[in-house]
Amino acid sequence: MWSVYSGYLYEGVFSEKCIAPGIEVEKQSQVLEEKLAERCKLAKGRPCVDFKVVDVNGKEGMFSDYVKSGKYNMLEVWACGHCRVVIPH
Repeated sequence: MWSVYSGYLYEGVFSEKCIAPGIEVEKQSQVLEEKLAERCKLAKGRPCVDFKVVDVNGKEGMFSDYVKSGKYNMLEVWACGHCRVVIPH
């Protein structure tokens, strides 16, 4: 489990300067635990976190309204060429 989240430690916690001199150790631990818990929800292979979507007719709904539980679903996220260049992945 640690290997899944170790890549996020520097990027998600240290780069936000949450761990800094002057912050007590308990606060550092709490921030780290919160960040890891947040990342656990979004880890590869985990169930999708529900979110708001807009369909082709402009109707708002939740992602869970369009998918079946227990089934694999593919979500294609579109972006223009420039946006795809700057999205880090």
